[in-house]
Amino acid sequence: MGRAPKIHESMLLLVLLIDKEPVAMPTIRRLGAPTLAVGLALAAGCTSPARQVDLSPTKWPAGEIDRYLALTAELGKPKGLTEADTAMITGTTGAFAVRAGREALRQGGSAVDAAITTALAQIALAGGSWISYAGFFNMIAYDAQAKSVQSLNAGFNTIKGETDPLTIPACLGPTGMKAYPASGRTALVPGFFAGAQAAHDRFGRLPWAKLFEPALLLADSGFRVAGILAGSLNLKKDVLKRLPATRSIFFKNDSMVYQVGDRFRQPALAATLRQVAALGADHIYRGEWAKQFVAAIEADGGKATLEDLASYRVLWNEPIRAHYRGYELLGAAWPTFGAT
Repeated sequence: MGRAPKIHESMLLLVLLIDKEPVAMPTIRRLGAPTLAVGLALAAGCTSPARQVDLSPTKWPAGEIDRYLALTAELGKPKGLTEADTAMITGTTGAFAVRAGREALRQGGSAVDAAITTALAQIALAGGSWISYAGFFNMIAYDAQAKSVQSLNAGFNTIKGETDPLTIPACLGPTGMKAYPASGRTALVPGFFAGAQAAHDRFGRLPWAKLFEPALLLADSGFRVAGILAGSLNLKKDVLKRLPATRSIFFKNDSMVYQVGDRFRQPALAATLRQVAALGADHIYRGEWAKQFVAAIEADGGKATLEDLASYRVLWNEPIRAHYRGYELLGAAWPTFGAT
């Protein structure tokens, strides 16, 4: 199976964790466009912290959940200047998710722990719209102990049985020029959870299941819908209402998607996240979720098989390197979606 050269789930995430001594590696100055999935981790060792870890936002100081959810809704507005001596997290969406990643760092997590925690919460806030758990996971990681940099690529895989790709309905995007040709034939094998698991296996310090706590709070308790999510749901309402499963999630009644200010809960997502937290990425690629995925794709005309998911592997490669005015620039290794 080859890497599919298409982008439809995206995120920009930057996590910096500086080691105790000045980092000897050349500085990375540019991380690419916000339509590409990027995680940058400057990770120290992977020794587990001795103290008890609890990343549940219910343990944040009083008022912080509401404060950061309100900031999340203010997309495009200035958030103020932040300064830090040892670590910084920033994301294009989801102030609540960024706060969750900062908590992972505060409780002894590595940069990768913080990146995964942030990404999990970001996607819950997005309702799987512009970023998705069925999307991809790319990362450039610096191992301070080994003093090496590696690129992780967990992009999409194509379906092995789709041997005639020119007959797959084309998607022209959300421009209104043409109705979205929803079909099981447009599905791809997702890489997000495989990438997150591989990154955590190599660089994680905190327990895997703990990283899911902020996302689980969002899925269980819900949050007020902001403009960007409401707009996305309205834009894709025709395709979302096509199947009972998506209609039950994204429509508050049979005719209307969730609107700005509505409380949006995702109980089915919470159940899936709990399974992945407990069983790891195997639940997605070899477990019950894989079986449900294949059944849903087949029922909609696609050709996915359990082998398509079970054979998925992430790629660890040397990053692309270039030099500019005394700096060494490192970008995601090929094949990738072009992040630099």
